[in-house]
Amino acid sequence: MRRRAVDRLLIDYLELPESEQPAWLARTRRRLPRLGSWLVQLIDDSHTVTLLDESVRRLAGQSVDRMEISVTRLVSGDRLGPWKVIEEVGQGGMGRVYRGQRADGAFEMDVAIKQIGQRRRGLAELLQRECRLLAKLDHPSVTRLVDAGLDDRAGPFLVMEWVEGMDLADWLKQEKLDLVRRLELFEQIAEAVAHAHQRLIVHGDIKPDNVRIRDDGSVKLMDFGVARLLDSGEADQAGLRALTPAFAAPEQRAGDDITPASDVWALGALLAWLLTGASPSEKRYTNPSLQKSGIGLRNQELAAIIDKAQAEAPTARYSSIDEFLGDLTRLRRHEAVSVMPATSAYRFGKFVRRNPTLVGGIGATFLALGVGLVIAAWMYVQAEHARVSADIAREQAEANARETEQVADFQARQMGEINLPGLALDLREQLLDAGFEPPSGENHIDLTELLLGLIQDHLLSVTVATTDSYFANQPLVKVRLLQSLAGSQRSLGLYERAAQTLDTVDRLITEHAPAEHPVRFAAILHRGLLEAETGELEQALELIGLALDGRKRALGPKHPDTLTAGRELGRQFQNLGQHDKAESRYRQTLKGRLAVLGEEHPETLLSMLDLGTLHLIRHELDQAEEWLVQALAGFRGTLGTNHLRTANALANLGVVYRRQGRLEEARQKNAEVLELHAVLLGNNHPDTLRSRNNVGVIHQVQGDYAVAAQHYRTALQGYRQLYGERHPETLNARSNVGTALYLHGDHDEAQHHLELATEGRIELLGEEHPATLVSMGALVGVLVEQGNGEQALALADHIYQVRLQLLGEANPQTLISMSGRGSALRVAGQLTEALAVTRQAFELASQVLPENHWRLATHQAHLARALKAKGREEEAIAELQLAHELASGSLRDDHPFVLKLAADLANWTEGNH
Repeated sequence: MRRRAVDRLLIDYLELPESEQPAWLARTRRRLPRLGSWLVQLIDDSHTVTLLDESVRRLAGQSVDRMEISVTRLVSGDRLGPWKVIEEVGQGGMGRVYRGQRADGAFEMDVAIKQIGQRRRGLAELLQRECRLLAKLDHPSVTRLVDAGLDDRAGPFLVMEWVEGMDLADWLKQEKLDLVRRLELFEQIAEAVAHAHQRLIVHGDIKPDNVRIRDDGSVKLMDFGVARLLDSGEADQAGLRALTPAFAAPEQRAGDDITPASDVWALGALLAWLLTGASPSEKRYTNPSLQKSGIGLRNQELAAIIDKAQAEAPTARYSSIDEFLGDLTRLRRHEAVSVMPATSAYRFGKFVRRNPTLVGGIGATFLALGVGLVIAAWMYVQAEHARVSADIAREQAEANARETEQVADFQARQMGEINLPGLALDLREQLLDAGFEPPSGENHIDLTELLLGLIQDHLLSVTVATTDSYFANQPLVKVRLLQSLAGSQRSLGLYERAAQTLDTVDRLITEHAPAEHPVRFAAILHRGLLEAETGELEQALELIGLALDGRKRALGPKHPDTLTAGRELGRQFQNLGQHDKAESRYRQTLKGRLAVLGEEHPETLLSMLDLGTLHLIRHELDQAEEWLVQALAGFRGTLGTNHLRTANALANLGVVYRRQGRLEEARQKNAEVLELHAVLLGNNHPDTLRSRNNVGVIHQVQGDYAVAAQHYRTALQGYRQLYGERHPETLNARSNVGTALYLHGDHDEAQHHLELATEGRIELLGEEHPATLVSMGALVGVLVEQGNGEQALALADHIYQVRLQLLGEANPQTLISMSGRGSALRVAGQLTEALAVTRQAFELASQVLPENHWRLATHQAHLARALKAKGREEEAIAELQLAHELASGSLRDDHPFVLKLAADLANWTEGNH
């Protein structure tokens, strides 16, 4: 509370003009002595607040009139929070611009620091709100916002990505661009603005000065949202807006709100400037000037497009940037644009452009008869074509549709079946065979990750470019291919690239796909799968359910694509802990695939893997082993050893062996899978991290708690980098770190990790989710060791009741929670009930587990401790002796659990004597 209050006062102080700060500070110290003294110390220690810092949670003040323009000039070496000024590079309407660098050593980065030439109350709140909006922008043509803040000398400032290159005007003077190149350049700018509009962000100050061209010719549009920061005062504060009138929409110049329509107007102005070099206010983009600029016969169309974009009334303009770009696309294809009158002469001109050979022949024949006869001939050809088309239209349309679908199916299948990780493996092996030895130690090179990066840059990116080129006139074919590409990107862990690809897919579908076309439901499914990969489980479930319903309507319930959607819905039910619903979906999918695809098809085998995995999660180990062995054999026969599905089946079978007590077999399987995943996917891929986690579990079971903790920490670090703190995989790795530390005896650090994991899983998955119960169970163990019986018992009761209801009394997980509850009862002093519960758990475990399973020894040890607490020493020693013999027979002699039992047995025996 104190920190938030002082932060709020500091913001108020920094927002004031420098001349008013001393008087305000004196009043504050009289009114709030304690907070005032802390504030003075904070002001002395730091002159800057960065508004993206989470410590500044609530900002004060309401918008009032501008009070003073900041005139402080920064010099090289000046600090603004973590940023250091290198040099001044210019001055614009908003204030001075500096080149800067990160000064605190957190990372190396050049930035552009932009002063906002004003101070007023409420600016901090506005800055923070705008910055959080701008942080949503993720487009290659948008300059990224890095930070923002307030400084008591320099005032408010923005920190932007530094963009090497040239200003647009200077670049155009250097490069002699034809019409096509200029339109392509404009489309890059417009697509960046469209990306922002999709995220409810308006630029508000589109002009040549805010466009920069990088060395590779790509575009960077700068200063998103700055106009809103400068335009938040009264309407007559023209000096604050720093707008360029020639590129500002009429409503902006009048002081009205900035809207997406304002950006459409500004883009029209920018297009006119790009084509003629003239200010839009001069209206030099009309026919004569466009003709002179080398644009030729398309001048009228371009003038009409610009006039539409720059209509006085916002409602008369293009309704969106996509509509604007649509007309430009039609212009480049020599198709009729929407803003031109649909006259016969105009349509004839377009026909000539699209069919020069045909019209050339007609023209040669009828040239002597004059142009009028050419037009008449064209109209006759059109009429004859229409008559013939009427007879064959249906057959032709059906044939074209079949051909297009076959092309899309073939290309998508080819792309989907490319084993990209396997390609990386082959390249790696060829390099090694050629004698290349990658450096080790500190200079270690992860060759697979390097090759996967090259695949993205030189294969997947080329795929996008090729798709754009060859299927420009077949948008639905293009959609199918891009969806396959997004799936490949997702499987490689390239989630941001996949999201960008799906954004393109969504735009194409909106423009071209009928309401019930299958590609719509494929797009929904791909988006749902991406949401699932990034931890948005509820949203993923909803999207995949919509995709399944849509495919049932469009394709039928037995279509392979419908079955795939049903399988993915089952996976989301499984992720959310709804196992009965998951099993129902998996069995329906397997039944359909057996009927449609056959027993040896990879998709049928995948359904077997799904059922085996689900039985494993339920600790139904015999059923799990049966399904997994069948799936593994099938994958090895159809896909080979070095395939991810083979690796996944192998990994899950290793977990089954571990839980069955077949530890050496489990260790071999998990080590094999980790090596396979690391080679196929690289060290930081989610599947590799998951395999590392499984190796950690084996070390934990074998008593190598420190080694297990190290594997878990590596996985935790990788997941945090990939997903952040609140992802299920991150929380699982953190829970495992806590468990290993607890077993190693580091109870305080273990409690820290387990509490974080438990809280995160409750928030994300709910308090009854199986994963949440695992974290709670380990936390119970820590609390028992610390003697906190009441808190341990509350958690243990909850775990036992939920597992009893979901899994039944005889499930191994229920029995673990039953023994844990017995220990909590013992520490809480409820000794009679503790003895009854631990005895029941041991007796049930003896019926469920193999007679030599090491886990049975843990239940017997719990019973022995309950007997000792009741004062029944001889019975306790006898049970502990049996537990020690059982553990010694199934675990190593130096296993910590075996050593602990031996030590307790010696102490108890000596004490009893």
